[in-house]
Amino acid sequence: MPLSVRPGCGLALFACAVWLSGCAAEPQPGEGGAIRGAWRWIGSSGGIVGISPSPDTEGLGLIFFFHRDDRLSVYQDGAMVAAIGFVPGYARPDSASPSTRVLEYTNPLTVFPFDPGIERHFVRRVGRDTLVLSDPCCRRYEHALVRIE
Repeated sequence: MPLSVRPGCGLALFACAVWLSGCAAEPQPGEGGAIRGAWRWIGSSGGIVGISPSPDTEGLGLIFFFHRDDRLSVYQDGAMVAAIGFVPGYARPDSASPSTRVLEYTNPLTVFPFDPGIERHFVRRVGRDTLVLSDPCCRRYEHALVRIE
């Protein structure tokens, strides 16, 4: 190979290595890092009678903040209304479903008056900036949240 091509090859290899290391560092959907940060509750659906509560109908504006140290803080109108730990993991919603990301809370989450005492949520990403927390028990609500940049 001529000497004039070798510096270009080294630069190309270096650029590929930097690109690959950048891709590996990005959180992928389903990894713990994918939910970290602030999320605004935009609505829920489900329940025994199939209702669809929203911030407007409930008079409830909630911000969920998932911390890096596996803590969840929930704010309503700027005031913290919940601070609990969670343990991320995987579980099956039912025997026919594949394993899904799940958050097991250290104390029940009580921020939704229509869905109190949530002990765990199944986590599903919808696109890049929508998160769905599904209550696997009792009332079976799905709570939709959008990422706050």
